[in-house]
Amino acid sequence: MANPIRILLVRALRETGSLALGGTILGLVAHHCGPQEGVADIHVSTPGTDVTVDDAEYHVATLWETPIVCDLSPGPHLLRMCRGGRVVFEQEFWLAPGQEVVLSDWEGPGGR
Repeated sequence: MANPIRILLVRALRETGSLALGGTILGLVAHHCGPQEGVADIHVSTPGTDVTVDDAEYHVATLWETPIVCDLSPGPHLLRMCRGGRVVFEQEFWLAPGQEVVLSDWEGPGGR
């Protein structure tokens, strides 16, 4: 006949292991749920501006066309704004999964 204490110990270890494995799997699923892309809201202060976000190009003829909302993969990105063929604003930015950033070429009174 098997030792009852040994049987209880084996059963407790098996259940603890199952609980730990289940908790690990649930944690991984929760970590990967939700949006994997980030969002950049780009505000332009002057009409007639050409906006480039990485390789995507936008032309803002009127201020009614702003903000430009871009769904982007996580990681580094480059925003460039040009008027009359001249770069007037350039900024590198980083997006984390699910993060939203607001970018603008205007810094208020006494800005650039």
